[in-house]
Amino acid sequence: MIQQALRQSAYLDVAKYYEKVWDTPSIKEDESKSRAALEHIVYYVVLASHDNEQSDMLHHLFANPALEKLELHFNLVKSFVTRELMRWPGIEAIYGPFLRTTPVFSVAKQWEDLHTRVIEHNIRVVAQYYTRITLSRLTTLLDLTPQQTEETLARLVVSKTIWARIDRPAGIVNFRSKRSTEDVMNDWSSDMQRLLGLVEKTWMGMNAALAAQSRVKA
Repeated sequence: MIQQALRQSAYLDVAKYYEKVWDTPSIKEDESKSRAALEHIVYYVVLASHDNEQSDMLHHLFANPALEKLELHFNLVKSFVTRELMRWPGIEAIYGPFLRTTPVFSVAKQWEDLHTRVIEHNIRVVAQYYTRITLSRLTTLLDLTPQQTEETLARLVVSKTIWARIDRPAGIVNFRSKRSTEDVMNDWSSDMQRLLGLVEKTWMGMNAALAAQSRVKA
């Protein structure tokens, strides 16, 4: 099943199959086999395309105490669950010397796929923190060419991973769509309700304090 999934580059399925292997009692009893299975879970879950299922598996893996024994693999998973940029030159320098020697990442395609996942992670992080950003700045953050940046953005927009629009004449990437009048009014109404709730609580607190003060004087 692992071999079949690899032929289709179905990395998340491969990670699931290795998880089944890792959960096998005979594998658990053998430290070297258990470690190898856990390492492969890490490799293939980070290679898998981002979606809710992949994200859920990644976070569960990060919370698994067994992963803490594998420092490099733990830090790799941590990089993907943390909302911070991962600069590819740094990833290559830190993880490359080890990962490129493994059977998984000695395959050129899978090393390139890891690079792609790092880029996609960085775009999601930028989209969370920026409303607008210049294309030149985004290109620098992603360590890509302008064409590669646009192609990656287009692919993520098509897959509905992010919302983005490129204003080529201005060289600006927008990560927030224009809000409708109805959305603005709904937010305003919600804010007013919260404000009125706070005013009511304050008024009740002041009345209680005044009543307590009156009782003390009496």
